[in-house]
Amino acid sequence: KQWYQRRVRGSKAIFILKELDVGGVVESYALLEVPKVPELKGRGVEVKCGPVETSKIPYKDKVREKIRLKRLQDGPKEVKKERKVVESWSKKKEQKLKREKRKTKKQLVKSLKESNVLDG
Repeated sequence: KQWYQRRVRGSKAIFILKELDVGGVVESYALLEVPKVPELKGRGVEVKCGPVETSKIPYKDKVREKIRLKRLQDGPKEVKKERKVVESWSKKKEQKLKREKRKTKKQLVKSLKESNVLDG
């Protein structure tokens, strides 16, 4: 992933990335899947060894393998996204109104000082 992104950003003059055999690069790094990067979207990347089902590869650690098998039997989890508690706009409006009141009051005091009506 990082190798390709570095080549895209850094060395456009050395070789043409559109003609780069990304499948060959994936095989040379012995990757099981093609990395999901935005630069590879829309490109038909072909890997000669074919797709590998990573769900069938067992862990060497027996505890992790049991957990993996249990997850496979249970199926995919439904993840509910919790909504972020957003500060109400009314508080922001109140703060803005307070600021404006202070500003107008300050300008009024300043103008009165300039006209020598207010001594201070």
